[in-house]
This record gives sequence, C-alpha cells and structure tokens, in this order.
Amino acid sequence: MALGLAALLPLSPLRAHLLGYLVAITVATLGYGLAVWQLPTRHATRWILGVGLGLRLLVLPLPTSLSDDLYRYTWDGLLTVSGENPYLSRPIDRPDLQSARPELYAQLNSKPYFTIYPPLSQAIFATAAALGRGDTAWVHLWLRTIFGAMDLAALLLIVAALRLAGMDRRRAALYGWHPLVLTELAGGGHGEAGLSLGVALMLLAATLRPSIRRDALGALGLAVATLTKLVPILALPLLMKTAWRRAGVRGALLTAIVAGGSMALVFAPFWSPDVLPNVLRSVRLYVQAFEFSAGPYLFLKQLGSWIYDRDLSKLLGPRLAAFVWPLALAVWWRYRPENGVRSLASALLTLFGGYLLLATTVHPWYAVWLLVLVPFVPPRWALPPLWLAYWISWTYLTYATTAYTQPMWVTTIEWTGVVGLMLVAMLRRRAPA
Repeated sequence: MALGLAALLPLSPLRAHLLGYLVAITVATLGYGLAVWQLPTRHATRWILGVGLGLRLLVLPLPTSLSDDLYRYTWDGLLTVSGENPYLSRPIDRPDLQSARPELYAQLNSKPYFTIYPPLSQAIFATAAALGRGDTAWVHLWLRTIFGAMDLAALLLIVAALRLAGMDRRRAALYGWHPLVLTELAGGGHGEAGLSLGVALMLLAATLRPSIRRDALGALGLAVATLTKLVPILALPLLMKTAWRRAGVRGALLTAIVAGGSMALVFAPFWSPDVLPNVLRSVRLYVQAFEFSAGPYLFLKQLGSWIYDRDLSKLLGPRLAAFVWPLALAVWWRYRPENGVRSLASALLTLFGGYLLLATTVHPWYAVWLLVLVPFVPPRWALPPLWLAYWISWTYLTYATTAYTQPMWVTTIEWTGVVGLMLVAMLRRRAPA
C-alpha cells in the first residue's frame, strides 16, 4: 500500500499525469485490501494508528493539483485574517484583492459565488492563513496539516468506539488506511476531515450508556461535523430521538440546544444580516448550475432530454434535492437508538448515501462521508461505499482534456456498481435464515 501511495509523490502536476495517478491509486487500493485483511489482532491499535500516521505524513507534501478548493480556502482565510467577513463579498467583486493577489485569484473556483463553507471551516482557513503568513504554498501546507490532524483524531475515536462497542478494532483500518481518505484529506486538504471528526464523536457517544453526557457528546459531534460541512445537520433528528428515548422532551431539547448553541457560538463572529441570504443564493446556484459524477442525476437528465428534447438540468437539481427531506424523515422513523452504534452508523450511511444519490455534484472527497461509517456496518453494506470510493477516483479523468469532458463510462461503472451492490445487500437482508 505504501509503495502505491509513494508512486503519487513525483507526479507534479498530477493533472498532467492522471494515468500514473490512477495506476498508483489502483496499486494502493489493492495493497490496502491486502493490508487490512492481514492486519494482526495483536497490537492492532498500535498498527492502525502508527501506519495511519505514517501514511498521512507520506501524502502531506503532495502537490495541489487535483482540486482548486485550497485556493478558495486560502482566499477566505486571508479575508478573515484581514478583519473582513468572507461571507459578504464575492471574489469577482473585489478588484482591489484581484490586483493584490493575481496568482491566487487566477486559481480560484466559483468566483461569482459567495462562499458556502461553514464557520468552523472558516476559522481553520484563517488559522492556516495566519500561520502561513499569507504565502499560498505555506497556507496550503498548514491546511493539510490541520485537516490531517483532525482526520487522525477521527481514526483514534473510531478505534475507541469499536472497542467500547465490542467490535473488532481492526475494522478501523477500513477508514484509516483507505487511499481516498489519505489523498483527499491530508493529501488534498479537504474539509471532510472535520466531518469525519464530528461523525466519529457521534459514533463514540452512541457506545456510551444513556446519560446527559452521551447526549451532549453526540450533539457536540454533530456541531463539529455541521460547522465544517452543512449536510450532517440532517442527522439532528436522529440524536434528538436518542435523547427522547432517554429523557423525553427535556432530553431532545437539551440535544438541540447543545448542538444549536455550539454552532451559534462559532457562527457569532461571522454574523451579519446578509450572511444567510448570500449562502442560500450560492447553494441554490450550486444545485442548479453544477454537476459532476452524479450518476442518477445524469441518467435522469439524459432521459429527460430524450423525452422532452430539452435540457432539464436546472429543474432536476432542485427537485432531486427536495427528496432529501422525505428520505431524512424515513430514516428517522426507522432508526432504533436502542441498538447502539451499529444502528446510528447504518442510519447515517443511509442518510449520507441517499443524499449523494440525489445530488447533482459528487466530488471524490464526498465519498469520505461514507467511509467513516464503514467500520461499523455489516460487510454487505460496506461494499457499496468501498466500490464508490475506488471508482470515484477515476472521475479525475475529467481533467485529462482541455474541454473537461466527463468520462461517462467511469460514471456508469461507478454508480451501476453502487446501486447493484445496494440491491444485493437488500436482498440478502430479506433472505430467510
């Protein structure tokens, strides 16, 4: 596995060597499977954490080339450090900063959009910008270091949760050693590390005895996850249901207050009446205008063009997004808190996986949302996320041409496999013993 990942290091820039990158990812994935399968029971925790740390240090110096998100993180961080609110201006509206930082501005994505990154992410961006003294390369390294540390902390919490739940601690390697986790978090510097840390806290809380402490820890984990990525807020009703079973209305309200209060406390420095409208405007545009590697959405879009002979993308995105709420309600209804961490992990996997099935954009690092849950679910439900996590790396072939043409054969294999494995898992669940 380490040899496969080491092959990534000389590829600079990676977009010019995508074939080599995909070969390395394939070798690393094969090594990953073999290493997890042969992981010894004795000293398993030391192996998992030690190798996990070594692999994160290995990918830390990777060049920034597979994603331009780090440049937007840097832009937002520099705004915050200078005393400005990053939610109140768009890069395209700042000619003063464009002239002051032309190299950074040239690399930015979504210049006409307001930032949508939540407050904890913004605080991390600002910390990295301050530590890097405004130098883009150093800011990127600090971002990777911070996110890598959060990711490693998530791995530690996963090991602890598995031990407390009486499950095999070696399962933690399914997350901690996965090539996609390594290359997209410590290697790519994506904020999913905060989501992993928050979800791991929620899973750890689910292994504890029913108590105020358990409810508060779960709510804190939800706040951390939501303050770095918006999607986990969908899990709030699950935690409130858990607290309701323990202490009725008071428990549910306490969970909501702890989660909401924690988020409000971090959000307070960024507060302005214009923040929410600006973020919502960008989210709406994101749903309507952006699309990447979203198999079900692209299939429906193509089907609609055949039937109606017109582009339905601007209609499909919002309508698919509307199905997230019935999905969340169904997950909440079926969730059984008394079954502990396994039940929570399965509910979150259904919730996050359903969201990705309905999304118009599924970047490779989004698969990390599912991988953090894989150690806690049965093998039949672990296979669809693992399939997705491998094939989604191949979507980087989109950048192999100047036209950025998405390889539909990759998307077809990717999502056909996911849906097929999901159907097999459901049939196996219903099969008689």
